Amino acid sequence: MSLDELVDKAHTFAEGVLVGKKDAAVCPTFAVQFKSRPAVILATPWSSQRERDAFLDAVEITMARMRDEIVAYSVVSEAWVATQAHPFDETRDLMPSQRETRKEVVFACATDGSRKRFDLWKIVRDGDAVVTALAPSQMEGWESLGELDGRMLDLLKPRTP
Repeated sequence: MSLDELVDKAHTFAEGVLVGKKDAAVCPTFAVQFKSRPAVILATPWSSQRERDAFLDAVEITMARMRDEIVAYSVVSEAWVATQAHPFDETRDLMPSQRETRKEVVFACATDGSRKRFDLWKIVRDGDAVVTALAPSQMEGWESLGELDGRMLDLLKPRTP
């Protein structure tokens, strides 16, 4: 399956979870493709930064052990995003989820360890707060979502101590 197909499947999954509902949520969900075994889907309902970091540490270790067997993986999740005029400073800046200007989105990313694919969709709600659609979105100030890097997209990269 190509990276585009992985991201498209993640989008379809998120639509199925959210559209037509008011209180549904897409928890971070990984789909891992292997060379010689069935794919694995892993939902990860973390509720804090500490839980997120612990889970990603465990996934990183597991993927390092299985790196030669993994073809590609994807991640889909809800998130809050907000733009900012200066580099983020956790001592003075609110997290995006706490800002009045926040936007509710779903993101999906996929990688095979060398190539990356990323998409972002704004969660559209009606007057009753029911999700009606996931609309393609672009974050202000980013020339290309393909430039995105980060821990979720780097789980197949070898780590140096």
